[in-house]
Amino acid sequence: MRLTDFPTFARLDGAQLERLAAIGEEQTFAPGAELIVMDTRGDRLFFLLEGRLDVVRVEGQEERRLAVLEPPAIFGEMELLTGAPRTATIRAVTPARVLGVTFEDLRRRLDEGDVAGLQLMRGIAVALAGRLSATVDKLREIESVSAGTRKADLRDFRQKVFFDWSF
Repeated sequence: MRLTDFPTFARLDGAQLERLAAIGEEQTFAPGAELIVMDTRGDRLFFLLEGRLDVVRVEGQEERRLAVLEPPAIFGEMELLTGAPRTATIRAVTPARVLGVTFEDLRRRLDEGDVAGLQLMRGIAVALAGRLSATVDKLREIESVSAGTRKADLRDFRQKVFFDWSF
């Protein structure tokens, strides 16, 4: 998979994508490797080019899988936007290849008005707006079902809202 396969960049030409790829660093990870560790600080946004990743949270003594990421996935965006520590651990399930772009390089490109950087931020904003809209709709739906069904509905919905970029 290449950056041209990411819907976020569908409107960019080859030169614009090359400029974005030029500030990125490609990395490979073996199964079991942690790309992001919950409650730590990171410095980059990632594009999953190959492989499969688990998104997990440690809650007390228990580790819980929240989602599975497959290409084309973008992750690390919440810290980029909020500055808050990572909210989950992301671990390679299979050999994985990612392109990492540092927040500093991305912010510099945005300050310069770089089209690829602006399109990336637009894509993130669209995904977050979709998550918010879907959250409101789902909460209305869950309010109308029995209490026993609500917990499973909420768990399944959390997976879709926070980790599926399909809005």
